[in-house]
Amino acid sequence: MRHCYAQGGTGGGTNGAGFLVNSVSGSLIEDNIIFEVFPAFEINEGSCGNVVAYNFSDTNNSSIQVNLNTNHGPHNSHNLVEGNIVPSLNSDGYFGSASETLIFRNWLMASNASKTIQLYVVGLNRFTRKYAMIGNLVANDSWPSGAYPYSFGNPNIGNGDFTGTSKISAGDFPVDWKATATLTSGGGTSAGVMTMNSGDPHTGQHFIKIYWNSDTQSAELLSDGVSTPAVSGSTVTFAIGGTLPTNGTVFNVWTGAEGFQEQDQDCFSEQNGGTTILKANYNFTPVAVGIPANEGLGGDTLPDSFYRSSKPTFFGNLTWPAHNPLAPGSLTHAQRVQTIPAGYRYINGVDPPPDGGGGGSIIQTLNVTNLRVSP
Repeated sequence: MRHCYAQGGTGGGTNGAGFLVNSVSGSLIEDNIIFEVFPAFEINEGSCGNVVAYNFSDTNNSSIQVNLNTNHGPHNSHNLVEGNIVPSLNSDGYFGSASETLIFRNWLMASNASKTIQLYVVGLNRFTRKYAMIGNLVANDSWPSGAYPYSFGNPNIGNGDFTGTSKISAGDFPVDWKATATLTSGGGTSAGVMTMNSGDPHTGQHFIKIYWNSDTQSAELLSDGVSTPAVSGSTVTFAIGGTLPTNGTVFNVWTGAEGFQEQDQDCFSEQNGGTTILKANYNFTPVAVGIPANEGLGGDTLPDSFYRSSKPTFFGNLTWPAHNPLAPGSLTHAQRVQTIPAGYRYINGVDPPPDGGGGGSIIQTLNVTNLRVSP
């Protein structure tokens, strides 16, 4: 998918995304413009081995948080996000996990075209594992002083708060992990009451599914505005679209997106004991201008690209690679937007002039096992 323009989404898909990748492998989404659409990109449902590269997304609507969402429906892995200019990026953790995604040489600009500051620049929420952020430009010089541009380990998107912490790799599991309950009334009917043996139910939580008989039988809990599960302390009143087993049956309970509300510390950077690699990311924020000392490359070097052998023809006379965290230069916002062809086309209405060279091939065999290693 190349050289396309998407504007003003009106719904559809899971969230009305400009580009929705659902259960897809081996795709290339390159050199596109996405305007006034939230989210600009969304990657879902086990998509792997995809490349999202050199795209530009923005909005003049201050109420829209334009972002590149690498995970809404799990479990996506081994995808490459390279060279894009987007206001923000996240792995939202809403329905589950994602892993081994490389975020390389992007400008995550932290504000939209109307200069409205985003809530965050990068948000890697719960169950995000082994992501690598390498060689990116992060935020801009208008980012609030003292604000931290990253958010690691928060619960599901739309919830910037958490209760307690968990670190599964160290044996510290969330309280909703393997939650169980006992059916106390309603056996043989479609409506009943179960008492939670473990887990942390709360008012308004929509429990999703129950399993019993060694998980060979299951049922979804109805949530139709009439029979929505009601939580009172440790008891849950609910209904299913079938028949409940006998009273006293023990259920395994899937608590759904509103469960697992601890801060997931395995999402943290490796520098802070987590699994996210942070290397050579140039930070424009006033709190820490430059590449943080603990993100140095040492004796390593940054490749120009992880999927192209040399400068592509569509870059014309623009500099390749577009984003260089080792020498970011002093550019205005509009000038930096024009460092990739999609951004140049957004500002000027035409492609960048040709330079008589380029044309490097796409590397056909992408060794996805190397996507999380330091360069």
